[in-house]
Amino acid sequence: MRDGGVRLSLASLCGLVLLTAGCASRQSASVTGAGLPTVVPPPAAATGPLPVDGTYRGMRQFISSSNAGVLCGTTDDMTVTVSGRVLHYVLRQPEVPYMPTRAFDTPVDKDGFFSAASGAAYMRGQVGNGHMQGSMSGDACAYQFQADRSGP
Repeated sequence: MRDGGVRLSLASLCGLVLLTAGCASRQSASVTGAGLPTVVPPPAAATGPLPVDGTYRGMRQFISSSNAGVLCGTTDDMTVTVSGRVLHYVLRQPEVPYMPTRAFDTPVDKDGFFSAASGAAYMRGQVGNGHMQGSMSGDACAYQFQADRSGP
């Protein structure tokens, strides 16, 4: 009889655990006014790469120079093109006679990030929703930049 009582207690305990687990899972589900669980749809999947092609016009702002005697300008207009998800920009640096220009051609990833290097120079940033921003450094001068897409 004692063994039967222990078995009954274990069986009762197992039933209580299962009942409690069932109640807990019901309480965590949200219920509509009709008593039916609410189905929450999964977040929308990305529709593909961010569209970035176009011509971007903006300004680059001087932030530093590798040589105090070099005149880098303070704020200069700039135009960047992106075609087929490839960014193209030519940095004009008349203050560097041995390398008056540096060309950057680099792919733009699906999230709009880009990074390019040309010798000691670099250009990196992000583009999306018609706006581009980032930083660049030539052979003598470093800049931050922002540009907006103009036209289609």
